[in-house]
Amino acid sequence: MAPEAYATLAAEFLALRSLRHEALVAAIDLFSEAGGDTFLVENRIDGEQLLSWGRDRPGVEVLAVVAPVAHALAHLHALELVHLDPSPRNILVVES
Repeated sequence: MAPEAYATLAAEFLALRSLRHEALVAAIDLFSEAGGDTFLVENRIDGEQLLSWGRDRPGVEVLAVVAPVAHALAHLHALELVHLDPSPRNILVVES
């Protein structure tokens, strides 16, 4: 990985590891392999993508899932952070 790319990923990890929000995945570690691949390790979430989960659900159920995500995005923005792809593919729904 190029030094500039690693520096960007390391800065992202430092910002993410201190975030606490019920709708955000926690960053756990950042490590590099001998071959140069670098990985950002996050909590494993056993959930279904909103894209497929919400396909046949009433709008009110989908909104109940999306509202906490909107709050999480507002939390990030208040810290001057931006999620670059908050799409239905990147939102996991965990049935409780």
